[in-house]
Amino acid sequence: FKSLNDVALDEDYNNATVYAAIRMGDDRSHWVDTHKLQKPTSESEPFDFKLSFFPDRQGNVFVIKQKSNYDDIMTLGTDGEYFPSRNEIEEREHNNTGAGTTEDSKVMFKLMTNALANAFLHSHEQARQQKLLPALAVRELVVGKENPQEDLQIFNAACQAGAEQGKKMERDIKRLMAEQRQQS
Repeated sequence: FKSLNDVALDEDYNNATVYAAIRMGDDRSHWVDTHKLQKPTSESEPFDFKLSFFPDRQGNVFVIKQKSNYDDIMTLGTDGEYFPSRNEIEEREHNNTGAGTTEDSKVMFKLMTNALANAFLHSHEQARQQKLLPALAVRELVVGKENPQEDLQIFNAACQAGAEQGKKMERDIKRLMAEQRQQS
């Protein structure tokens, strides 16, 4: 469960963050939030990113664009312009700070809470039966008991967004690599 703006881990660890940094031309002063960009993106459009699920054998990842709205943490720079404070953003975006203020963050926090609850119930059931039960699939983990249809709809939308975003990221990365080869 990750935000693109969470840089608590090294950027090399999070390919989505590396991609976002490349896509923004490494302009990290405005990051991937909704503030006006200092430079246009590679496609001259605002960077957007929906709640996405990326399945992988070595770890399944849910990613959102950002956890918090930054309007209340703007800092006055030496040039007289306001910009989001990097330290405040890092603190708000880090995974251990709970749900943020954006809608995607609240939805992802709900999925994360469901996953923890379902894992706990599964563990309890193993203890009760005194035998090892098969591990739960990610889908079974994130679909809660209160609103299973709604949670399943959110999960399916995140899967679709992840597949679409993954293809777009691959195309962009191939294009950027080709541009770098031509410049060398």
